[in-house]
Amino acid sequence: TDFLQAFLMSWYMNQSNTTNICFPHFRLADSVDDNVLQMILEQQDFKGRIALKYTRNPSIIESLEKEGENVEVYICEDREIYGFGACAYNTLRMDSGVKKSAYLFSFRLDKNKPSAVRHFREAFRFHFEQMKRHGVDNCYTTILLENSSAIKFFEKKRRGMPFYDYQGNIHCYTFSTGGKSIIKKGWSYSSLHKDEIPEAVKFFNLQMERYSYAPVLTNEDLLRPRANPDYRSFRILRNPSGEIN
Repeated sequence: TDFLQAFLMSWYMNQSNTTNICFPHFRLADSVDDNVLQMILEQQDFKGRIALKYTRNPSIIESLEKEGENVEVYICEDREIYGFGACAYNTLRMDSGVKKSAYLFSFRLDKNKPSAVRHFREAFRFHFEQMKRHGVDNCYTTILLENSSAIKFFEKKRRGMPFYDYQGNIHCYTFSTGGKSIIKKGWSYSSLHKDEIPEAVKFFNLQMERYSYAPVLTNEDLLRPRANPDYRSFRILRNPSGEIN
C-alpha cells in the first residue's frame, strides 16, 4: 500500500519576514528531556482504519538515535518545551550518486500549546544551520498519506518556510504472520550468519542501485548496533544453486 509520501525539501528564507519577531530557543535534546518528550509523543495518535498510539520506551532519545548513522533531536522551548523533531544523517544512494542526506522526521507539538505552530519558521532555520554544520545540502521527509492536514500544511507556500517538492510514494512491505511457510524444493531460507555478511551486503547494494533514497550498507554496519539491525536480524533466501535470491 502506498501510505507514505516522500518530499525533497529545498530552503529559502525571506529575511524581511524575520524582522522584529521574537523567536523561541532551539537546542539539541539531552537525556534529562526524555520524560517531557515522551509525554508530548504519547499525546499524538494516528487516525484511520486502525487508531494507534505511538510511544518509544524506555528512552525516546535513544530510540530516535536508532534511525540513522548520526541523529540529532531538536527541542523548541520558551521557558518550557513546546515540541521537538529529529534529523537522521545517513549515507544514501541518490540520483546524483552516493551522498550524505538528512532525513527530517518525528515532528511533535505539545497539544496544550496550540501557538507552537508559529515557531516552524525558526525551527527550519535552526535545522538548516545544523545541516550546514554537518556539510549536508539535501534533506527529505515522509508524511503518512492519510495525514492530509500535515501534507496541506507543508505543501502550502509560506514566506520563510521550506519549499516541499513531492518525489513519490514509498512502498512498505511486511512479512505475513501465521500460516505455514512454503519453500520450494531445493531452495533454502535461513538466518544470516556472520561469515555470510560480505555476500549479503554485496547483494543488497546491487539491488538498491535501482532506487533513489536507498541506504548504502557496509560489512561494518551489520556488525555494530546502530541505525540498521545487526546481521542476526536478517534472513536470506537461496536458490538451488546456492545464490542469494
